[in-house]
Amino acid sequence: MDAHDFVSFSLSKAVTPRSPLPLPQLVRYCLADYAKALEAAGCIMVGHIKGVIEDAESPPLFFSITSLTGEPQLKGGPVHRDNDLTLIMTVIVSGVEEEELSRLLENTLARYFVSGTDEHEKLEITGT
Repeated sequence: MDAHDFVSFSLSKAVTPRSPLPLPQLVRYCLADYAKALEAAGCIMVGHIKGVIEDAESPPLFFSITSLTGEPQLKGGPVHRDNDLTLIMTVIVSGVEEEELSRLLENTLARYFVSGTDEHEKLEITGT
C-alpha cells in the first residue's frame, strides 16, 4: 500500500452504550481513542471519520473527525440512550491497511458499546 492510498470502511450496527456517561461525551471519548489507535498503527492522514447515532424517535447525533489530533465535532441530538440505537460510520484514511482499519474500529467500539447485529461495507479508494 502506498502511503497516499486512501482506504474506506463503512459500518452500520445496533449499539448500546456500556457506560452511564452522557452519549455525546461517550462518543467523544470513543472517537478520540480511535484516532489515537489509528495514529499508533501508522495512519498518515484522515480524509474523514464521520457518522451518526440515531434512534427512531429523536434528532440524530452527528459526529466527525478530520485530523488525528483534533477534537471530535458533534452536532444534533439529543439521542435517548434508552432507545434502540443505530451507529452508522464511514472512515477514510491513508497509511493503514483495510483489515487493520476495520480491526481498530471494532476494538475501539467494543470498549464503549455493546453491539447488536452489524453490516460492513469495505471499499478501497486509491489516489493522491
